[in-house]
Amino acid sequence: MNHVRSIVSSICIMAATAACSFSETTIQPGPTNGMDTYFGSVLNSMGVPNDQFIVCGGNISGDYYQSLIQFTDLMTGPVAANTSKAELWLYCASTNYDPNIQVFKVTMPWTEAGVNYSNYPMGIYYTYFAPVTSTGWHRVDITSLYREWKNNSATNYGMRLYPSNSSISNPSYFYSSNYIDDPTKRPKLVITSYTDSTTIIQPDLNISDVQTDAWSRTVSPGSSFNVTLTINNNGSLGVLSPYSIRIYFTYTRDTNLTTISTLPYVDLAGPTLGVNEINKYHTAAITVPSMLAQGFYYLVACIDYTVIIPESNETNNVTASNSTLPVGVEASTSQLDNAYAYPSPAYLSRGHKIKISGSLPNSYARVLTSSGQLIRTISPTNAGSGPEWDGKTDMGEMVSTGLYYIHVTDERNKTRIFTIFVYR
Repeated sequence: MNHVRSIVSSICIMAATAACSFSETTIQPGPTNGMDTYFGSVLNSMGVPNDQFIVCGGNISGDYYQSLIQFTDLMTGPVAANTSKAELWLYCASTNYDPNIQVFKVTMPWTEAGVNYSNYPMGIYYTYFAPVTSTGWHRVDITSLYREWKNNSATNYGMRLYPSNSSISNPSYFYSSNYIDDPTKRPKLVITSYTDSTTIIQPDLNISDVQTDAWSRTVSPGSSFNVTLTINNNGSLGVLSPYSIRIYFTYTRDTNLTTISTLPYVDLAGPTLGVNEINKYHTAAITVPSMLAQGFYYLVACIDYTVIIPESNETNNVTASNSTLPVGVEASTSQLDNAYAYPSPAYLSRGHKIKISGSLPNSYARVLTSSGQLIRTISPTNAGSGPEWDGKTDMGEMVSTGLYYIHVTDERNKTRIFTIFVYR
């Protein structure tokens, strides 16, 4: 079972006009509900689940160890809005001095028994431990990551520990959740939170609209345009600039950060906001990512992307534009403007073929999966009808049931994206 303790300190602070005390919650799972493992690039490459240790660092020439750790039960932890600090604590049993250990936010599921060097989950670099030069406790701040997990803006798949220098023999051994001799030395998550019953004075940031001066003109990869965000602070505490605003370029209006986190984006600094300041227009010049493919893109904006500002509501920070931005394609009117894809849904077992309505001679199409993988290119035809897709990949294989995007480009080089659901 989880070893959870709450310690209420006598420390008080003043947040605007309200005083509040702090509580400390420790989540420290054991063998039955802990989830951690390690694996090497050469030795132990198939993974070492249920071991007394997790290991990170170089081992021998060409070999190095990584570890995965996940606190699967965060129910006992405080809500994101009340969290002041969250830290990962690991007890080092042996070390040969690691310059520092990098911490990655894992972005896909894994299991102790199934993970190994050839299939370990990818992640996004997050932070690093200070040099592990001695045995004993070592900790790293993961406050913003914990808040993301608690407010569901990111799925909790845990963390991956990666050595910053894998070329020298310097592994660090930390006790795992399976360590039996002294359960107090198992990995733990320590969260400090506000506990006073007085209403906590906090901001509440959101973006209600995304506009740009480039909806009706074509922009090119590497060029700049102005974006105007309508920003609101519905909270009772102001915020100071700078803080982060991230703008994604997406084919759909999806606002789930877990699914769009790998898409192209740009970052800009947010403005200072007063208490209950509503409808503040913030205009900034942003640059189209240089490698962005041609097409029409929605702009999905997330305010306080790095989650450094504790808010009374952490679930309303993302919004999508209503219009699309033409990148490398003509923005003028064409037959594509009134076209549509049919049938939707399409049942391949019934012989359905997906067609694009209208007169679209010399047009071609590209079919992408929901994750953005190109699976089929349909060559131009001089027939009057639009492109037609038979539900197969370029390799002639029938696609699986799911959501697909059809990028149709007409003879004037204008592109429009159609969304279709296919049943195999």
